[in-house]
Amino acid sequence: MWLCAACGPSGTPEDKIHALIDEGETAAEQRDISALRELIADDYHDADGRDAEEIRRSLHGYLIAHQSIRLITRIDAMELEGTDIARVQ
Repeated sequence: MWLCAACGPSGTPEDKIHALIDEGETAAEQRDISALRELIADDYHDADGRDAEEIRRSLHGYLIAHQSIRLITRIDAMELEGTDIARVQ
């Protein structure tokens, strides 16, 4: 589902972000904790004081508690901030 010609090295930054979101959706639905953990940046932190390890632990607990996961994703807005950061709603 997340492999496509447009998402390769010649794809636009938007294409690459779409591919990353698709990869996360697939990993979640397959309950692939290793793949999901890799998608969380090591330097992650949020306004509530959570860091990457706390989010990874929460995610792991969620997967244990929910044996079946189905996601529907929709991108309403995408804002590129330089070459390394994007905000997606």
